[in-house]
Amino acid sequence: MKEAERKTWEALVKMMKSNEFFISPSEAAEVLRVHPQSLRIQAQKDKGNLGFPVTVIGSRVKIPRIPFLSYVFGVPAATFTTIDEHMEISLYKDFKTLSGQSDNRVN
Repeated sequence: MKEAERKTWEALVKMMKSNEFFISPSEAAEVLRVHPQSLRIQAQKDKGNLGFPVTVIGSRVKIPRIPFLSYVFGVPAATFTTIDEHMEISLYKDFKTLSGQSDNRVN
């Protein structure tokens, strides 16, 4: 796995295991591999074009964690109510498939 994919996956795992309701634009940007300020600007200009919900309060941008994960993996938000090792491995396989890679280390 390339370094960029590894960092993206680590950020996703951290996000999945979190109990926070919201993530920051910096956390989302790490997963999407974009600059955090680009994400903030887009959210303030036209949040409908992002593909996932955001909350803009003044100059602050917050992103609901569960809907963001749902957007990234293309699965219903209910999938992320509980994350166990089996779910993490399954999502890892999905991530590898989406990124066009295969990894024989995970069964």
